[in-house]
Amino acid sequence: MAPISVLLNGNVPDDKGLQVFYVTDQDNLGVALKNSAKGGVDSQDVYAAAADGNVGLIPVKSEIGSAVLNGLNIVVAVTKHKLKTPNEQPTLNDISIVSPVYQVLDTTAITNTTAAITSNSDTSNAWVYYLQGSDSGQLQINEYELTTGNIGTIPNLNIDPDCSLGAFYDTNASRRSIIYQDNAQGHIKEYQIESGQTIDIGDSAGAKSNTSIAVAYFEGNVYLYYTDQYMNLYRIIKDKNGWGDHKKLTPGTNPDPSSQLTAIGANSTIHLFYQALNNKKITHYRDKAVSA
Repeated sequence: MAPISVLLNGNVPDDKGLQVFYVTDQDNLGVALKNSAKGGVDSQDVYAAAADGNVGLIPVKSEIGSAVLNGLNIVVAVTKHKLKTPNEQPTLNDISIVSPVYQVLDTTAITNTTAAITSNSDTSNAWVYYLQGSDSGQLQINEYELTTGNIGTIPNLNIDPDCSLGAFYDTNASRRSIIYQDNAQGHIKEYQIESGQTIDIGDSAGAKSNTSIAVAYFEGNVYLYYTDQYMNLYRIIKDKNGWGDHKKLTPGTNPDPSSQLTAIGANSTIHLFYQALNNKKITHYRDKAVSA
């Protein structure tokens, strides 16, 4: 997995500043600055450790997630668990904040490599989601509340092993949801935390097993992005009437199978980022948002 996650920089006027976090070949966090303006030219500014720097703690198989908590940009990831001796075989991964500080939140089985995060509308609280367990029949999603440290468990979802996770906060309904992939049919599903309801996003049939999932909540609508087995890119929108039909997108270059997808809404556009096929550069695809 080429981990990528994007946040809006609230300090840049007119919501034009996007911060794209990614993981380097040396397992360190980097950030690239992008432009959300229509037709805006992306900055070439990239900040990351040099290739000969110390090896970091974020495996390139990990997914990363980002959100804002009380005005602070938070990045979470699955990180390497500290070993007691150099010869110890690792059996665990950590779920950690990796920016702006490094802080371990919990541990999980070494086979679990996905994490997601979302915050509420005023950014006063945020929740981290990750897989827990190693038996494919007993996998569950854990929820870590950042303001309290409380950990909740969401069992019995029949999760595709090591599936990608997405999360969003519906500001109209004041509720949060997780997006995950089902193990039985490979459908992508929405689980609503407060109600405990699971919604089958039926038109996601054909999604690649373990597809990366990107989800963005923007102006009352939810935008879901995923790929099929041929790495074609698809989008499904949820509006007030529920989840709609899938649409195949033609960005010019499809995502690499190893790349994470990440998306955010700004300036009437959903900005999707990923690493393109056979290309380590980050691709910025602009998808016009629907009218509110």
